[in-house]
Amino acid sequence: MIRSAWWKPLAIWAAHLAVLAFAVWIGFYIEVLFSGRYQFSRLAAFAPWMAATSCAFGIFINRARRDRIALFVWVAGLALLAFAIEREARLWNPAWIHESRKQYVIDVFFGDGRHCPGSECIAQLFFTAPCTASIAYSLGAAIGLLVPSRRGKR
Repeated sequence: MIRSAWWKPLAIWAAHLAVLAFAVWIGFYIEVLFSGRYQFSRLAAFAPWMAATSCAFGIFINRARRDRIALFVWVAGLALLAFAIEREARLWNPAWIHESRKQYVIDVFFGDGRHCPGSECIAQLFFTAPCTASIAYSLGAAIGLLVPSRRGKR
């Protein structure tokens, strides 16, 4: 009887999520330094420096590791964002929010920072930016698979 290690792909995926978290942490500090130029635009919701850092980490890590499972890191970010959007839409109350449910969700998660009722757009930092970063990491991992590895070329 051959026992397969069913948990190995999950462990590799979790390791890539840990690398993504480190990339987002580094990207956050870069974002703080350079976000003043686009602070009140829709671009700020997507945290482009966090995404760029995550993409770079995806390229370099997957160029060395060659894990196809890294292509699916975006699933975690999208699931997190979908959960947050559903929760926020469910908690919407017309008695204290004077805009439509749809507009409220758009402003909170994808807005320009000027129309965030009550939450001060903190959802963009905790949900939208990590989702964008996870998508960028997966794209970087795909690019890393396309780039030839330097292993064996000495």
